[in-house]
Amino acid sequence: MSLSAARPLDPWRWLGFPMLQCLGWTLLFGIPLRVFTLQLPEPVFCMVPAFAWAVIRPSIMAPFGVLLMGLFLD
Repeated sequence: MSLSAARPLDPWRWLGFPMLQCLGWTLLFGIPLRVFTLQLPEPVFCMVPAFAWAVIRPSIMAPFGVLLMGLFLD
């Protein structure tokens, strides 16, 4: 195990990948599918990265990404 400095924060891994994951899950759960006569839950996955970005690293929170996810959810 190396004792070198920590890796720099890659914006694609920190902002882009979670945003794409949440948009994909929102599309998947938005399909009108019934399992044992029950519907899937409401797709509110976009709230998770918005909260995490604000709490964990507010200095690089992506306001444009949060706006895009909110518009997509609406």
